[in-house]
Amino acid sequence: MWGLIFFNKNCILFFVKNKHVPTEGTHVILELKVKEGKEFRGDRLKDFFYDLLKESNATIIDFKHFVFPNEASSGVFLLGESHLSWHYWIDEGYVSLDIYTCGNSFNHIKALSILKENFIIDDIKILKRGINRRGVYKINISNEI
Repeated sequence: MWGLIFFNKNCILFFVKNKHVPTEGTHVILELKVKEGKEFRGDRLKDFFYDLLKESNATIIDFKHFVFPNEASSGVFLLGESHLSWHYWIDEGYVSLDIYTCGNSFNHIKALSILKENFIIDDIKILKRGINRRGVYKINISNEI
């Protein structure tokens, strides 16, 4: 069974496949440069991220993307764990990527490994955020998973 329970506009609890997903999550923000010889025109980046999410154990609920006339793209995947969003500037070979997942089912190490095969990671910030076991809201920033 799938469901989202809205307690109020500021508080959402996710239930994915009958499992409660904790609010504690990992928010990875990346600045990427497409590696020489890699091609992500049109729908290719959407397809790449779809495969990355599947291989990294994400629960894809839906996605929406747009391909610009120059074949650059922007998009978002709605996940049971939260989201992945990107903006791709094709002329610069630059991708702004945001992956936020709650709980511990998503394999960040696998996702980063797949990204490193196709992109140079110019910068990365990892935010650990959410309500911890003591009921405290927190955001911790680092460069490591």
